Amino acid sequence: MIDWQWKCFGELDTKALYAVLLLRQAVFIVEQQSIYHDIDVADESSLHLQAFDNSHQLMAYARINYSRLPLGEVSIGRIIVVRECRGQGLGSILIRECLDKCALEYPDATIKLSAQIHLVKFYEQFGFGAEGNPYDDGGIEHVDMFIRAGCRQ
Repeated sequence: MIDWQWKCFGELDTKALYAVLLLRQAVFIVEQQSIYHDIDVADESSLHLQAFDNSHQLMAYARINYSRLPLGEVSIGRIIVVRECRGQGLGSILIRECLDKCALEYPDATIKLSAQIHLVKFYEQFGFGAEGNPYDDGGIEHVDMFIRAGCRQ
């Protein structure tokens, strides 16, 4: 059983925030060997989705940042599944949870994410389309992907 929890930054207690930052560091910085500033001001203006197992261990995480909402755009980012849980469909559920939350909270917004190139096909199955040229982000090739407002599946 997975316990999905949405929280604003101020609702994250110290233990939950520590678990999120530890997971992001372990995967994005150490595992993927990407040196970049993971902790950023976007955390404060984001909704944070955490997935916990029965023993309250963090299994997956993503954030929705709405700071660009005045421009009609929200972004899904820091999408992550614990290594031991990959390949079990948890990533798909994570994205679907994010898309459902965007539809509920920001129905008229375009949704953006920055996809690692090897995950483009994964995001396309949810209706995202790549736009623009690939770019380097922390030593990993990414491309911007969007679901335009009114084009959600």
